[in-house]
Amino acid sequence: MNKTLTSIFETQGPQSLNISNQSFSEENIFEEFIDSSFFHQVNFINCSFEGCELLGVNFNFCVFEGCTFNHTIIRKSEFTDCVFKNCQFIESQLTPKTNFFRTLFINSQFSSVDFSFTFLCECEFIEINLIKTKFKGTSVVDPKTEKITFNDLEFDKTKPMRIQITDSLFFPKEI
Repeated sequence: MNKTLTSIFETQGPQSLNISNQSFSEENIFEEFIDSSFFHQVNFINCSFEGCELLGVNFNFCVFEGCTFNHTIIRKSEFTDCVFKNCQFIESQLTPKTNFFRTLFINSQFSSVDFSFTFLCECEFIEINLIKTKFKGTSVVDPKTEKITFNDLEFDKTKPMRIQITDSLFFPKEI
């Protein structure tokens, strides 16, 4: 019998988890505080994270497909080589000190999302909608973009967003 993420939370609690090579689908995670956990090669298919808080959680080679993050806070967490496909982030915070490395966002929507003080390195953004999204002090290094739609973005003059592109000689250029 395959365990559900909900059953793992009920038996082990949502802290200090170490989950590898599993798939979770059609899960509704409601108001969980997930702390100091590690997910490696985990697939989340059509899962909903409602009112959750993730603190110090690492995701490596994970896939989120058709997932919704509603009123979710992700702090001091890291996503490396992950994919977010057909996902929705609604009134969520991906801040502060949340890092994304080589992560792909495809056909996803961000509505009233706070990316303040987030670090995005070598991430790809394909067919993305950004609506009322904050970028205070956000750092973006070598992004790849295609078909991004945005409306009512928020930046801060005292803590501006930094975008850095590495040229062919590997010397950074700030935009």
